[in-house]
Amino acid sequence: KSFDSLNAIAPTLDLSINNKIYLDSFKKNALTIGQIFGKQSEVENSLAALDKKIADVRKKAEASGQKALVLVHYNGKFGASTSNGYASIIHQVLGVKKADENQGEERQAATPDYIAEKNPDVIFIIDRNEAIGEGKVDRSLMDDEKIKATNAFRKGKIIYLTPDLWYLSGGGLESLGLQIDEVDAAIE
Repeated sequence: KSFDSLNAIAPTLDLSINNKIYLDSFKKNALTIGQIFGKQSEVENSLAALDKKIADVRKKAEASGQKALVLVHYNGKFGASTSNGYASIIHQVLGVKKADENQGEERQAATPDYIAEKNPDVIFIIDRNEAIGEGKVDRSLMDDEKIKATNAFRKGKIIYLTPDLWYLSGGGLESLGLQIDEVDAAIE
């Protein structure tokens, strides 16, 4: 909302990522930055490497058939979303199936009942508390009997993603590569 007032002071670029078309938006931003700094060929090479990595993970995710929930932890509570950047990377870009196909755009409270009902094969957790320096998630929260009955718990697939990478620093060539690596390691 401050774009026009900032643009009146100096040329301003909006490099926000559109989560509905995450990868296209990401690539457009990377190419824009490459053009500004005269590094187009380096950016294009990096994007080609990411495209290969993405294709490999998508193939692996499809073959696995695994369904995942992406949860954000904050102050002892979990929320699930399919429309934010981190969930877009996992579901849209990397092709990991959603455990909740009917989930809307808004973040859903992820209670033990909800998690058990969706029965994901993988649970990815991003700890907002740790990312912003407010402590760490109490991992015993996943020891609820209903959560223990899920495929994810039984198979040891509750994955705690690197908090600052996922919550604070997304949208860059290096960070997307690291995010892809973390998801790849979690998929069978």
